[in-house]
Amino acid sequence: MLPAAAANAPFAGIGAVLRLSPGPQILDLPRAMMFANVGGMAAARAGGSRSAQWILLRNALEEAKRYRAVAHPSKPRDQLLNHLDAEALQPSSPAACHSGRRSSRVRYPPGSAAERRFQRSGRRLRCAEAWRVAGLLAAHRIPVVLDPFDDLPWTFDEIGSRLDNAALLQRAGVVIAFTLPPIHLSHNAGSALREAAGLAVANGLPWIER
Repeated sequence: MLPAAAANAPFAGIGAVLRLSPGPQILDLPRAMMFANVGGMAAARAGGSRSAQWILLRNALEEAKRYRAVAHPSKPRDQLLNHLDAEALQPSSPAACHSGRRSSRVRYPPGSAAERRFQRSGRRLRCAEAWRVAGLLAAHRIPVVLDPFDDLPWTFDEIGSRLDNAALLQRAGVVIAFTLPPIHLSHNAGSALREAAGLAVANGLPWIER
């Protein structure tokens, strides 16, 4: 279950893993990973600035790294995060970053130790331009969740989208998984996912890897 955008840009919240099977016990993992949305579509919550998204992300990771509970309520606190957000961003939390374009840090960036930890431990979601940096993603063992239907850009974040994205990433040694356009996630996800896998195979992904 992937959370939508939350008030604290660029974070969307913590997702869960559900198993769609008969019976009441469908929750496999309640706190699977923290999600962040970075890109043009999510920039409005950061004042309309793509750069501000990365400043807020870097600041949040640094604040979470040095987070300590305030000993006294009147003690001054120079941080943007409240204690709940800081606890949710502790280094033990896996992370996933929803970013499309190469310049939106699909590539491995410079930065603080906390930001590098986020990049190394995280997954990349819907990375239409991930093929451009397949070697770097493979070198740092960063898995990618991509949409095989991405062949034309919905926004300027996906100008470099192409149907053989999955094949190029797999060939470079990147671990990949598939997601779907939002319209398919609400009703016919099963059949659409099989179609997506077939589309990836038709565009160069080895059949055994589908």
